[in-house]
Amino acid sequence: MPLLPPDTPTFTDQLQGWGSLVAAVAAVIGLGVTIWIAVRDQKAGEEQRKEDRADADRRLAEERQAAAENLQRQLDEQRDRDRRYFLIQQLQQSGDLYAEYKGTQREFRPGLGPDDPGRRHAERIAVQRLRACLATIPSPYASLLRVEVFGSSTAEKATLVVDEASRREARRRVPDPDNDGVGSIGDEEIYREIADNIDELLGRKAPPDE
Repeated sequence: MPLLPPDTPTFTDQLQGWGSLVAAVAAVIGLGVTIWIAVRDQKAGEEQRKEDRADADRRLAEERQAAAENLQRQLDEQRDRDRRYFLIQQLQQSGDLYAEYKGTQREFRPGLGPDDPGRRHAERIAVQRLRACLATIPSPYASLLRVEVFGSSTAEKATLVVDEASRREARRRVPDPDNDGVGSIGDEEIYREIADNIDELLGRKAPPDE
């Protein structure tokens, strides 16, 4: 068997060397895989956090939108209740003012006559107050009251109170059998319509035809 120089590595040394190299390569590969997994997990975590933030922002926006819509709905409902309450008050006042207007025609002594200045002044005041009240009530509410007090007048202020919708509703309630106009309107019909209008605003009856 030939003798090897003293510095020549043996087969065992070579195996150990190759083993160390393989171990080093494996360690490097393992480190690379670990780094790759860590980077991947970090990116996945960032993406998940972005999705979570987007979901949270979307839910927050939806909740805010729902809260805003709910608040708007409550405000609309409150405004509608306030409007109905106001109209009920105005309708009640219109009935009271009509009674005062009729009272001016009965309070004075018959001997004074319809042309008495005091009586005519009282009637004018009553009519003005009634017109101001009816101006706040949308047609066709109180249609018979409008037509009875202002229907025969051609003055601009009267035509603003009695529009076509009011005349149409008045014809429906008190039709004239002889023509297409409005029949004879009595106090009972006027007060009954006001009561019907209030019932409608309270939700107990259908609204008048438009």
